[in-house]
Amino acid sequence: VSTCSKCGGDGKIIIDHCRRCGGNGEVQSKRSMKVVIPPGVSNGATMQIRGEGNFDRRRSLAGDLFVALHVDEKQGIHRDGLNLFSKISVDYTEAILGTSMEVGYR
Repeated sequence: VSTCSKCGGDGKIIIDHCRRCGGNGEVQSKRSMKVVIPPGVSNGATMQIRGEGNFDRRRSLAGDLFVALHVDEKQGIHRDGLNLFSKISVDYTEAILGTSMEVGYR
């Protein structure tokens, strides 16, 4: 007992091939999607998005999409795990008397 050499076990033989897919039943297409990146993610981390990968016709399941993340560094901000550090200059009188300063990373 072996699988059919013509249909490969699918039970279907394509006689008139589609011009767009060439009989594969698959057409490449681009699509955009929104992905929520969690806060505090590290450089080089990967995210798994279930059901958004390639489609397997035999099992009728879609695979998972894996997204590799690259986090750019901002000038003046140092990261240590989940903590962010920034160096700011404080005048002597401001340090003695107290002040409020805005620290941001736009």
